[in-house]
Amino acid sequence: MRTIIDVYKNYFNFNGKSTRMDYNIFMIFSLIVWTLLFMFDTTSGFFITYDMAGNFIVEDMTIRYGYTSIAFLIISLIPWISLSVRRLRDAGLSPYWILLFLIPVAQLVAYIMCIFAPSNKRRNPVTA
Repeated sequence: MRTIIDVYKNYFNFNGKSTRMDYNIFMIFSLIVWTLLFMFDTTSGFFITYDMAGNFIVEDMTIRYGYTSIAFLIISLIPWISLSVRRLRDAGLSPYWILLFLIPVAQLVAYIMCIFAPSNKRRNPVTA
């Protein structure tokens, strides 16, 4: 629980390092909370429904965007980015590798590097 609080406390802290355990705990926490909020949204009716063309519809339930799950994703986006930058720095990689999360196929590579890359024990950390 302390790890999750620290991630939200360091909301805009892109400096320093974060361990593999910190990253994994936050990712599991985020997945569980988002899933629970998404289930709450779909069962309680707190959702916006659109068809594939982007038209708002009421009866057809093709794609649902829940209010509370989207709010959680927005609140957690910047802490996740800052944690990922700190984790990449801890692994000895450039923080610019975070841009891989913008490319759909390369996201998998970036996640694997953040989750499995061991901490780098060098004296001179990667700063740029």
